[in-house]
Amino acid sequence: MHLGALKFEACPIISISKGRIGIDFIENISLKVGSLIDLSEMIFTLTYDITSRAAFGNRCKDKKAFIAAAKESVKLGGGFGVHDLFPSLKLIHVLMESSLNIMRCIRKSMPFSKASSEITELIEL
Repeated sequence: MHLGALKFEACPIISISKGRIGIDFIENISLKVGSLIDLSEMIFTLTYDITSRAAFGNRCKDKKAFIAAAKESVKLGGGFGVHDLFPSLKLIHVLMESSLNIMRCIRKSMPFSKASSEITELIEL
């Protein structure tokens, strides 16, 4: 099946929750009429609301922590470091601290995952 052919009717829970999140987003904007808003941040938050609903089945209980962990993951994953050129030199990994920061970020996001024990096992391999 081609992915473009997928429809939300095939998964009504995502369709309903996506609609509710969209309505909440519009209502939030309408409440701030006449004041300055950070539309980029609001769209970023909307994206993570939809992602968490699709991935976990509902909104995260601690949305701010989830968003902070996701932002940190994106920030850490976006760079290219010397340790990528020499993966066998463990000293470089320690000096660059990227691996440690990524591990901390993954561990912060663990409470949001139903399969956190499987993820931990994969990370430790």
